[in-house]
Amino acid sequence: MTTATIKDDEAYYQDKMNNSEAAAFLGISSTTLNIWRSKKTINIPYYKIGNRVYYTRTDLLTFVSGQRQMG
Repeated sequence: MTTATIKDDEAYYQDKMNNSEAAAFLGISSTTLNIWRSKKTINIPYYKIGNRVYYTRTDLLTFVSGQRQMG
């Protein structure tokens, strides 16, 4: 990993949310988000540090944008 990549990750990680905050942002329960993550039914990128899970606002917005349906 280069220094530039580490600095990019630091900036990207600054908008982190814990599981409860991410679930509220998506309008779902934290239990649902836990199930999606553990069963890998919905693939939203996350960081896991120890036993804590964090999502970035950018990743959540990307996920929501990808869910748009036409028709």
